[in-house]
Amino acid sequence: MSIHLRLTLLGCLLGLTACSSTSLPQPEVEPAQDLSTVLSRFDALRQEMKLPLVRLSLEPNPFVAAAKGINSMVMDEEFAYSLSDPALNFVLIHEFAHLKYQDPRAGYTLLRKLNEEEGGETTTDFMLLWGKYSNNPEFQAMVKEVESRADQYAVEYLHANQQDACAAGQELEAKTGRSFGDRIQAMCDATALKLAEQAQQIQATEQQPEQQPQQLIEQIPEQKLTEPEVD
Repeated sequence: MSIHLRLTLLGCLLGLTACSSTSLPQPEVEPAQDLSTVLSRFDALRQEMKLPLVRLSLEPNPFVAAAKGINSMVMDEEFAYSLSDPALNFVLIHEFAHLKYQDPRAGYTLLRKLNEEEGGETTTDFMLLWGKYSNNPEFQAMVKEVESRADQYAVEYLHANQQDACAAGQELEAKTGRSFGDRIQAMCDATALKLAEQAQQIQATEQQPEQQPQQLIEQIPEQKLTEPEVD
């Protein structure tokens, strides 16, 4: 198994990916995106995340979306085209966050370290390492941390752009056929908190007493008239 495939699989396990070979559900309506809009959002968000060149592969892919290696992302083409703008933004920001912090490589390195610490036979077989250590508490803690961080990046971006992160997360659950569990609840809690803060700000603004426009009065200083001097 190549290093790129191993890192892609790890991105699948860390990111917003289905991690199965089941085909994606067919969209019931005309796709919301096309190649132009996906590439445009990809590049715009890459720049906002201050990442150097990142390669995007749009192709039939059972992993749906995954950070790959250190500077690549793969998305299932049909999946990408089916997403609403908020959901597409969520997926892209989430995966960019994984690349920003090099999460796939860090996870693969941790699996190898765990294997070495237990005196296991030296191997670069990702699936073997995953099978042995995916439930390891240290690895699970890392997965929880990086997923939470990537979700936070995505949620904050959507909120800053007046988009509903809770609805985006629920859309992704429906289209991947995968439950995000506590992660989706955290997205919805964050959205509810943001909406409550906005409502409080609106209420506070409405309760402020109406200010009367200030009357500008031009005051002309008194001038003492003097007789002109006569020679």
